Amino acid sequence: MLERSDIRPRSLRLRVLPLLALTAAWFEAAAGPHATVEQFVAAFNRHDVEAMLEHASQDVRWMSVAGDQLSVDAAGDDALREAMRRYFAAIPSARSELRSLTESGPFVHTVEEAFWEVEGEQRSQCSFGVYRIEDALIAEVWYFPAYACPKVDVAWENGGNHGFFTPAADVGTVVVNWQY
Repeated sequence: MLERSDIRPRSLRLRVLPLLALTAAWFEAAAGPHATVEQFVAAFNRHDVEAMLEHASQDVRWMSVAGDQLSVDAAGDDALREAMRRYFAAIPSARSELRSLTESGPFVHTVEEAFWEVEGEQRSQCSFGVYRIEDALIAEVWYFPAYACPKVDVAWENGGNHGFFTPAADVGTVVVNWQY
């Protein structure tokens, strides 16, 4: 005959497992739209198109803005899949860094620095992007024209960390050299 102590662990386990699943889902949702973009960019850097699409809605729209023109580069996850496969095949060294990321409601504004190699020489450029997140998935992306990234050189001495601001406009090089 089973005693009460034999039943309790299983009963408790049946109650705790759904709670753990809900807690994990809550933490994922609580991470916010910025986490979706960060995970998307991480998958981009691995050239893992399927992982990228796990963070995009089925009807995702990828758009480019140039002046008063808006073009849809990919509409739907199948189009984005094909566009990313072609992109990685053409530029196998492609990767991206988020230089800045700001969350505002369902929007995430980024400055991304794209890197690639041409004949063994590393190149880079920056672009401003806006992601709209819906139900923890990327629904729309707007990319603006690329520009030369402001160069920031920082010298640290004695292990101290220092803050600085980069130019508000693409005005050239900022060199910061703190001395004690």
